[in-house]
Amino acid sequence: MARTPDSISDLLEACRVSRRDLDSALEKLDAFSRNLRPLQFAPAPFVPTIVAEPPATDYYLTERDRESVLAIQHLLAMAQATDRPGTRIALHRTISTYLLRLRENRDKYEWLALVKHEFRLSKHRAYEMVAFWRNNPVGGSDASTEKAPKG
Repeated sequence: MARTPDSISDLLEACRVSRRDLDSALEKLDAFSRNLRPLQFAPAPFVPTIVAEPPATDYYLTERDRESVLAIQHLLAMAQATDRPGTRIALHRTISTYLLRLRENRDKYEWLALVKHEFRLSKHRAYEMVAFWRNNPVGGSDASTEKAPKG
């Protein structure tokens, strides 16, 4: 049975390594450790953060404006979902009144930015809806003869 080495020289004899080879290996290890740089970790993967505030816009919404925006969004969805032309005409007429309400006390650029951002309506489509209200006021002509704008 082999005995356990008690000293480094016994260990070197057991491994059949000379003292000179050991010193050379220790010098190389020391030189290598001096050239080591601290570990550089890879950057953490991008994790999107949820922003609590909405992005900055070119317009300011009051409480009444927020209610109008919400109403228009719902009315646009209803107008798009309905198959009945009379219902669509009534919904577009109501949308137009809300658009005119949002137009109050705003210049046209601010209003167009609001319409584009909140409803994803083009400038042409927004003016078309307002013109629809002006051409077909509430209590105006018979709804069966009117054509609702494409929605």
